[in-house]
Amino acid sequence: KIIKLKNLSYNKTIIKYILQYLNEKAKDSLKISTLLWIYHSRKHQFYKAAEILYALAISAFEIKLHERIEFLARANGFCNSDCPPSEKQDMVRLSGIIKELFDVTSVQDDTLVLVLTDTRIDEDTKKDLVKQLDGNILSVSDLFNDYAVPLGYHEVALNIFKISDFRDQEEIMAKWEELFESLKREV
Repeated sequence: KIIKLKNLSYNKTIIKYILQYLNEKAKDSLKISTLLWIYHSRKHQFYKAAEILYALAISAFEIKLHERIEFLARANGFCNSDCPPSEKQDMVRLSGIIKELFDVTSVQDDTLVLVLTDTRIDEDTKKDLVKQLDGNILSVSDLFNDYAVPLGYHEVALNIFKISDFRDQEEIMAKWEELFESLKREV
């Protein structure tokens, strides 16, 4: 049963301490973090909700990549919501960070799909690669050096060039030529 307290300032004090407790425990618990971002979103505190979702996306919790992408998408949605003028600059900054990270997770997800469907890779190696890709968000350098180049995923390499604003024309043209050569071999 829910007990309704008539003293509003007493309720606010209790909520303040509960939120303080939840904020401390959220660092160690996915469930508490989830509860906290939902609470903030229902209270129309969208910046706080977006911050928590961003923190979840980059956390060390055992979360699948598609869930991290979902957290980033929700956080980005909250960043596009109304907020007090005092939070606007922080909201825009966080939105930019989230969009950049969303680009990286998109490339990582593409790489994961390619690994899952790649018939050239033996099952044990594939399991290891999937485990590495379907978890924490990797850096663009890791995606390029550990997956795109060694596995011959030229499209992924070109996408990495695009999202990282890479401008070495010789390297870019070499990747395009490798892509065309691989397509010729397939035909």
